[in-house]
Parts: sequence; C-alpha cells; structure tokens
Amino acid sequence: MAKHHAPHQPQQPPTKAPPVVADAPDAPVAVAGVTPFDDQKDELAKAPPVEVPTVAEVKAAGPSWAVAEKIVEEQKALAKAQEKLQAVKAYRISSPLARGFWRAKRHFDRKPVDIPAEKLTEDEVKALVETDPRHLTVEIIKG
Repeated sequence: MAKHHAPHQPQQPPTKAPPVVADAPDAPVAVAGVTPFDDQKDELAKAPPVEVPTVAEVKAAGPSWAVAEKIVEEQKALAKAQEKLQAVKAYRISSPLARGFWRAKRHFDRKPVDIPAEKLTEDEVKALVETDPRHLTVEIIKG
C-alpha cells in the first residue's frame, strides 16, 4: 500500500523582533550601528540629554531580558551620539608641508582653516583625524 505524504513546505526564516519606536513621531530612533542623517544632527545636538535606564529598570517595565538589554544598548548609543555632536563645534586643519596636502576632497596648506563639524561627513572626519600628523594637523574645537 502506497503512503501519501503531505507536500513539503519550505520553512519560514525566524522573524526578528520589531524595531523599538520612540514615543514622539519626530524623535530620532536609536539603532545600533546607525548614525543620524545630516538633517537630524542639529535636532539631536539640541535635544536634552538622554537618561539611560538600567537594565533592571527596563526589565521591571515588562519587556523580556534580551529586549531590555537591546533597549539599554540603543539608548547608550544615542546618548553617546548626542555627546559627540554637542562636543565638537569645528575642526581647525592645516598641513605642515610646503606643497600642502589633500584629504577629504579638500586641499590644506600651512594656513589653518576652520571647518564647522556639520559641514563634514563621518567618513571625512575619520579620514582627517586618522591622517599622519606629518601631513596634516587636526585640532578639534569644542563648543
């Protein structure tokens, strides 16, 4: 007697937990590894400091332990981003080389140039800061 089997159905991949959404619709959402868009940086810099809850406080509010840890990590990342944005006002950049030096799509010579922090992308800041100091001098102006 032949056995009949149900047709094989492919398994669905496990679904991820939904992203955490801020209470205010205009508030930036903290997602680990993601930085705010340029148009959000001004708002983020002006926002009041984020109060980071402890894991125990979040756990007591109801979410599972893993979700509580994720929420705390994202809040810490947001607080760190706010601190960075509030701390750096501009970068004063010059090159000790007589011929100058190109970096981040700009040419720098011995005369220092101040560039507002909001005019530079993260990649440009990284390129400037990580340049050999024999080629480029970068001073961070905090405000």
